[in-house]
Amino acid sequence: MLLAATACAVLFSLNTLWASDMPEIVRFLTTENGDVANEETARALQALSPVIVTLVTSVTDINELCHTFKSLKNVRGNENAPIIAFFMDEVNAAQETILKGCTDRNVFFDSIDLETYPVGFVPDPSKDYRQGHINRFWTTGIWLKDVLGPYDIVMRVDDDSCFSSVLPNVPGFSKINQVYSSQYFPGDIDLNVRRLTGMYEFVVNYIEQNNLIPFYNMLWTHVITTEEATGSIPNFQDSFEVSRKSFMQSPEVSAFHYNLTDMPPYGYYTQGWNVDAERFLTAAIFGTKASIDIITLDGFVQKDLQRGRVHPRICHFE
Repeated sequence: MLLAATACAVLFSLNTLWASDMPEIVRFLTTENGDVANEETARALQALSPVIVTLVTSVTDINELCHTFKSLKNVRGNENAPIIAFFMDEVNAAQETILKGCTDRNVFFDSIDLETYPVGFVPDPSKDYRQGHINRFWTTGIWLKDVLGPYDIVMRVDDDSCFSSVLPNVPGFSKINQVYSSQYFPGDIDLNVRRLTGMYEFVVNYIEQNNLIPFYNMLWTHVITTEEATGSIPNFQDSFEVSRKSFMQSPEVSAFHYNLTDMPPYGYYTQGWNVDAERFLTAAIFGTKASIDIITLDGFVQKDLQRGRVHPRICHFE
């Protein structure tokens, strides 16, 4: 009973603090090995101030996104975590009504900027830059959104996400010192090599110029060997991820992201550089084996919407 009361007291105190205080809080409550002796306190910390986010575009399958929202009933790490649906265009009132009816969680809506480009980049009026805007948003734009202010943990879902069984930690992490969680399946690379032209070289040059040493040696070695073998970059599974906001907003990580999206050669708009490759690079350079979770999450299913494989028996909820 005393441990439970302590956990509740800690959670109450932590909910009054901003994400910038998290590193000190973690150091205070963990042992030298990074473990938390009180399991309930650990669970409380893992699920501190989470939010679930998604992006609605012109190609989003609203019906399947509704099923994704319904499947969030299995996300038990924090059953009160709200949802923020970002729209590429103005918020659609009809879609807003549909999505609100798909979950008991609070659902909020916002839009992303399609008019602003990186300083110095001159768009070609004949080209469609929507994919560039989408990938730039997930890489840098989302972390600048005021609407994320109250939240420390950000879980991303999409219309092809499905949580088919109970997940007790999500939208938190499996361990307290983790800052990013996604899934990597061996052989998962961007098959369109031209789409990432120059991205690897840009990153290697950035590392050298800023005297960086990739912390997660296994992932960085995989980046090198994959590029040598295929000319491409490994990807994380892009439909689902959990990020600690303070990690993504840290000066080192945010500077890296800004250079990828907003500095010449503006590869997100000229070469199709994308957030999937960026996330793998970010984890390899700034993460560690202890802080990056790439273990397959039991209960998560990715639907294949292009082939119509939506797994209705386990992913469609009434």
